[in-house]
Amino acid sequence: MKKILIIHTFGMGDMIMALPMLNQVYHDFPNAKIDLFYTNSAAKFPITNPHFINKIFYSNYEIRNLFKIIQSLRRKRYDVSIVTSISFASKPIKLAFFSYLVGAKERVGEYLKKEIPILYTKQNKFERSLHRVKVNMNLWSLVTKKKYYLKEIKISLNLSQEAELFAEDFIEKNNLIDFRKMVVHVGTSSKGKHRRWENEKFINLIKRIKADHPKNKIIIAAGPDELKESERIARKTNSLIVKNEPLENIAAIIKKADFFLNSDSGLGHIASAFDTEIFTIFGPGDERKTAPYSNKVHIIKKNLSCQPCLYPEKDCNIKCLKQLSVMEVYEKINEFIKFD
Repeated sequence: MKKILIIHTFGMGDMIMALPMLNQVYHDFPNAKIDLFYTNSAAKFPITNPHFINKIFYSNYEIRNLFKIIQSLRRKRYDVSIVTSISFASKPIKLAFFSYLVGAKERVGEYLKKEIPILYTKQNKFERSLHRVKVNMNLWSLVTKKKYYLKEIKISLNLSQEAELFAEDFIEKNNLIDFRKMVVHVGTSSKGKHRRWENEKFINLIKRIKADHPKNKIIIAAGPDELKESERIARKTNSLIVKNEPLENIAAIIKKADFFLNSDSGLGHIASAFDTEIFTIFGPGDERKTAPYSNKVHIIKKNLSCQPCLYPEKDCNIKCLKQLSVMEVYEKINEFIKFD
């Protein structure tokens, strides 16, 4: 096998959950040219540094641009193309058609209800409760016919020396060396605002942590989609904030942290690559599918009868988040951590 194409149409977190498969592809075929095509600009960060990626292609969903990229990819004459894990809301027939137009000899992907003959040559059925990391590995298994030990799979991210130095400098300048550090991300992508826990609850939770455990310092990680909210929370809680920084610099700070708290966002998947205790608040969604893939992740949820769900459900008022109290989150964190 000489040429392999990975097709990815989701965001950063999903790309991170595809990294174990990418690493396995390289491990199984170290001499192959492995290319990657993606459609979400946020997905670029996790695949910036892997040395084995040959070429990276990008396009938005404009028909003209897609046809241009298809023409470029067809000229590569790939042996295999793989569409990474889909969601229940995906249009697998469109993904399969794109894969078919690219023209690889073997075309691998998922279907929802009915198989997609001709367009895909090998396919697995979408499983709602199976984690995306495992789904992607199973897709690769269709190609190699090998069984992989999923318990041994770990997420890994390669950060640049510049990013590592930025984090060290941030910690030194803010006199954090002798403190335990918790990075808090209160936001999500703009499309995922329904997954956010309330800002006032984050404020009260942070105040409680700081009051009870003064040797633990809070760092608010602010992205462009929640910058104003993050600035307000940092101001109200007298916490440090890292903002207007490349994602890799924020990742480097998360790597230096002891704890990470978020509300089901992509930064949780970044944290899964490091030796960091992760606390992820889950409301609408399915943690079985998309939780950070780490043995140090702790899911905090209300455990209502409607959870997990395939948001948006009929008549959903997101009570799973609205009813989740500050004390419930605080007590859950303290089950696993003692702030010295």
